[in-house]
Amino acid sequence: MVTQAMGGDDIMVVPTEGENINKVLNLNGAGGYVWTLLEKDRSFDEVVALMTKEYDVSPAEAKQDLTEFINVIRPYIII
Repeated sequence: MVTQAMGGDDIMVVPTEGENINKVLNLNGAGGYVWTLLEKDRSFDEVVALMTKEYDVSPAEAKQDLTEFINVIRPYIII
């Protein structure tokens, strides 16, 4: 998997097994930030705590947003 910044967003290229076409996911600034945290093998709770500081959101909102993010990317990658 490759991530690259383009125009303020991160682009994630996910190789697909047995297919000639890769999948491309466009991560906005918050998605790119969360992805960098997940790449560092942080726990769910650690990521939530960092999100609350970075984006000034409640822990409940950060948990909901992180859960939604993981559910979106889960079909494309191994977490």
